[in-house]
Amino acid sequence: MNAHDESCKSSWPVLAARVGVLLPLTSLDSTAVSFLQDEGVQGTWFSACSGGADSVLSTLLAFAHFPDRQEAFTVAHFNHCLRGEASNGDEAFVRSFAEGLGVSFASTRGKGTAVDEASLREERLTFLSQVTAGHKAAILLQGHQRDDISETFLWRLARGAGLAGLAAPRPVRRSGNIVFVRPLLSISRAEVRRILQSVGATWREDDSNTSPIYLRNRLRMGTMDAWCKDVDREVGVGTFRSRRLLEEADDALEQWANNAWLECFEENILKVHALTRFPIALRRKLIARWLHETVPGRFIESNNLDYLLDALEQGERFKTNLSSNLWVETDCKHLSVVKELPPLCAWSPVALPEHARLFLPEGGSLIWQAESLSPKGFASIAAGQVKPGEQAFLSEDTVPAAKLFVRKRQPGDRFNHLGAPGERKLKDVFIDKKIGTHLRDKLPVIVSESNEILWVPGLPPAEKAKLIESSARVIRLTYTRSLT
Repeated sequence: MNAHDESCKSSWPVLAARVGVLLPLTSLDSTAVSFLQDEGVQGTWFSACSGGADSVLSTLLAFAHFPDRQEAFTVAHFNHCLRGEASNGDEAFVRSFAEGLGVSFASTRGKGTAVDEASLREERLTFLSQVTAGHKAAILLQGHQRDDISETFLWRLARGAGLAGLAAPRPVRRSGNIVFVRPLLSISRAEVRRILQSVGATWREDDSNTSPIYLRNRLRMGTMDAWCKDVDREVGVGTFRSRRLLEEADDALEQWANNAWLECFEENILKVHALTRFPIALRRKLIARWLHETVPGRFIESNNLDYLLDALEQGERFKTNLSSNLWVETDCKHLSVVKELPPLCAWSPVALPEHARLFLPEGGSLIWQAESLSPKGFASIAAGQVKPGEQAFLSEDTVPAAKLFVRKRQPGDRFNHLGAPGERKLKDVFIDKKIGTHLRDKLPVIVSESNEILWVPGLPPAEKAKLIESSARVIRLTYTRSLT
């Protein structure tokens, strides 16, 4: 069916009844269905609908199988405003879809500036939180299907995710007043489209879903395609089962951690002797819960957490930062969160640890990662698709990755950045780039072992570290400004 955005020939309630017959509750994810039947009656229902096939089918099935919820049902749509008339067409389609079902419709529009996957997801979640605000229990239906499990697994595996991360997306996930429910996890992407086509339902196609800019698309069109061709069984069926087993294991650890909690916790600290009697996997859970209860919203970077766990195992002192003034510290007897105000005086240069976020005394943080450079990646960087205030890419051929340091600016600093006629005073470069005096002493200066400036956020990287088309490896530096 090519004209997915044409009007349906039959009314949406009729189409909902048809898909309900083709996909009875027994064919949907059993955990999601059990929740909706047992606990869903207590909440107000919302359906996150982009207009795509997955979310359209999820909405139709909820309408068909839970008729008693139709009067308290809202279809929610977020317009990212990234594709011009196509984005507006999506919004109009979903509005008409909701009206056809006779349910409420809620929508809003983004600024059309965010392009990376994390920012786009954050925009949608913020909108959904606003839509569900004021409801003690909000049931939010999402259209994730079985193929999403495989893609998410590959995505998170490359990031070094643990049990909880690899068990995503879960059929039921609680977050504050919202319960995210995904009934389609047992249905493949192809089956979703086959069902909709068979009943004559329409949906919207988002052209950006085939863009190689986004990692998930590259995984879907490249890695997933090769994986499915190379194995002798259906990948989706296997990853569906594996995800469930990982969730079961993670839930078991959570239950064990709950039982061990009182042994380890005492007046906002963790007792190291009690903590280290448990396996490392359980220590991770206990530390995560301790931070959630002690300093909500603060997390240890994954690599820093590994270093902390190593120190606990070896019985060594260790200290790592949560922010510019919050630290997790162990004295071999207790694990505690301590607060230290940023120093007013200058601080000495420090080495940048690989893959671990370094929080800076004046606020903000830095992280660097060494990675391969593809031709597409080089073209994107060469075309200027980099925010100089947030990121810089250095050639690993000319800058040894293990020899990166960060410091404050110093009197007499000179810098030869990309595009400059030569080396100049850093102060003059700041003036030319209109970087105010109130920011100059807060910006970190990334230098080599010989104290040569390689990058300052807001400026291009050093000429000596520039990438060339034959560059195979790059150092990606990311600076996150403080909100204060």
